[in-house]
Amino acid sequence: MHIGLEKFRYYCDILKGSGPFKEVPYIALGQLFENASLLNMPKKTCVLETGQLAHNFFIIISGIVKAYSYDLNSDRQLTLSLLAEQDVFDIFSLTDCNNNHIYYETLVETEVLSIPIPYMREWLYNNPIFLKSFLAYVIEKKYDTPHL
Repeated sequence: MHIGLEKFRYYCDILKGSGPFKEVPYIALGQLFENASLLNMPKKTCVLETGQLAHNFFIIISGIVKAYSYDLNSDRQLTLSLLAEQDVFDIFSLTDCNNNHIYYETLVETEVLSIPIPYMREWLYNNPIFLKSFLAYVIEKKYDTPHL
């Protein structure tokens, strides 16, 4: 993604505000942005339908995304988490653990950075400072999530 200096600062300010990217150096964020695509998703976009979950990792720049589980037998939906600015999804895609029981839907117009999984894995390996923050983020999100 070729972005100008203003957009670079804007994305860096959002990601470094808090969350797992807080300690990541600007140069590493620049490398991440080079391999990212910016997606604007209208309200009520269901990410599961796009086939992108298996191939991309997402960072929310703005908006709200609902993570939910759906039970076909009871035709019921259970909201697992509401994700907002600086949150990430789909963590399962990084581990080769295909969790096709969690779905994502935008609740408002949402802007996300989409990063190909192979590059995101390489970037994680080359940026161990992020890994510590990322693991703390995952644990925090796990305990924010209702237990099934």
